[in-house]
Amino acid sequence: MNRKSIIILVNYNNACDTIDCINSIKKSDNTDYCIVVVDNNSLDDSYVKFADYTNRNDVDNKYNDLLNINRSYNLLVSNNLLFIKTPINLGFAGGNNFGVRFVKNIGLNFEYVWFLNNDTIIEVNTLGYLVERMEYERINNSRLGILGCKLFRYYQPDRFQGVGGMYNKYTATCSQLGDGEFDEGQYDVQDVIFNYPIGASLFVSCDFIEKVGLMEESYFLYFEELDWVMRGKQYDFRFGYEYKARVFHKEGGSTKSSVKRLSLIADQCQVRNRIIFTYRYYPQYLISVIPFTFGSVLNRFLRGQFKRAIELLLVIFKTSFGILFRCYE
Repeated sequence: MNRKSIIILVNYNNACDTIDCINSIKKSDNTDYCIVVVDNNSLDDSYVKFADYTNRNDVDNKYNDLLNINRSYNLLVSNNLLFIKTPINLGFAGGNNFGVRFVKNIGLNFEYVWFLNNDTIIEVNTLGYLVERMEYERINNSRLGILGCKLFRYYQPDRFQGVGGMYNKYTATCSQLGDGEFDEGQYDVQDVIFNYPIGASLFVSCDFIEKVGLMEESYFLYFEELDWVMRGKQYDFRFGYEYKARVFHKEGGSTKSSVKRLSLIADQCQVRNRIIFTYRYYPQYLISVIPFTFGSVLNRFLRGQFKRAIELLLVIFKTSFGILFRCYE
């Protein structure tokens, strides 16, 4: 079976947002897709809600044979929609990779994979614009491997979350180009300069995945898209941005965090991965990055989050010693 695009949503304890995202995709004017929802071993009733959702929607008979072949995946099937459950929480990259491997194992053919955060809503023409741009670039042999979009704040839909990511290699910190700005057409060009597409929406060619490989799973959360871009450059792939494609992001729904206060796992991964990413790609800057991470510890102390500060301090020491003994090759 063939589909132009496979859309992968990773869910963790957040079925309501995931279903909202699915419903927005179903309104798309581009219907040549299949949605694969990877439930990352949620601890709540997410999978029960997905089962109820499939029962309330027409089952697509062309997928019925998958029920007998792939029972080990805890598979739920609905119209152009597959739900699968992982045995453990694999993190952001691991969950997305699980979805890609599953699609390949069941014989679904595709040209593009849209890795879309489950706490997003898309406009009706967003998928069409992404496919159209990728097809144009493919015809012109531009080696565009990953395509980003305009990302807006869901609760402030007239303001950007960002159009692309900016990376500071001296501190291993990230920011988002356009964050908080009103959309006045200032980014309505294709050659906007940024360092990486924002991970909430990554439209990726099959050719890129075949040559570069899947996302690096050791990060668990954060820095996956940066790592992918760095690896892609080794194969002369480019990344870009389609300004006509618009996605609205609730921010933090997939990790149960907020802009003001990160969840524990998100906080730990941010500190840890800043050091690991630097070690892998900019080792000469570890001398500035490692001391800078102590700023996160100080920040938690000043907020009175003493337990969190100690936990982050332990992460910094553990990661730094791991690098010293080459545990992150």
